[in-house]
Amino acid sequence: TDLPQHIVPNSIYAESANGLEVRSVSYRERPVSEDVREEVRELDVKIRDFEDQLRANQAQQKVVEKQRAYLDKLEQFSATTSHAELSSGVLNAQTLKDLTEYVFSQRSELVERELALATGTRDLSEQLDLVRRHREKITGASSRTMREAVVYVHSDIADGSKLRLR
Repeated sequence: TDLPQHIVPNSIYAESANGLEVRSVSYRERPVSEDVREEVRELDVKIRDFEDQLRANQAQQKVVEKQRAYLDKLEQFSATTSHAELSSGVLNAQTLKDLTEYVFSQRSELVERELALATGTRDLSEQLDLVRRHREKITGASSRTMREAVVYVHSDIADGSKLRLR
């Protein structure tokens, strides 16, 4: 196992000693779902956690967008309604004032949430990028592929046979 990435498969040769007969040598690459090293697995878990947090953050941003759209509609409704009530002479100033204060307070809260979410998204993206670069540095480009030589042998000797792979 762990053959180099740039290998000529037909160049692999096996020789034996002590009564060991080499029947065939082949080369194979197979995908590996998880890296076997503990450090890489820990980094994979961190990456997955950061990605989950980013998705949650993005979902919260969508909620804020919907709340903003609702406030826009509410503001439009109150403007239209207050104009109609003003025309007919039944405008309730206190209700209009309360609604206006509500809209402005909600907009202030939304702005604060948007800023917090944007900052959180930026921080999470930076941390995710850092962990991904660290993982790439550790694993290199071949982290998901196992390269190995498969050697089929026949031996009449139970133990002590040696094989050399070149």
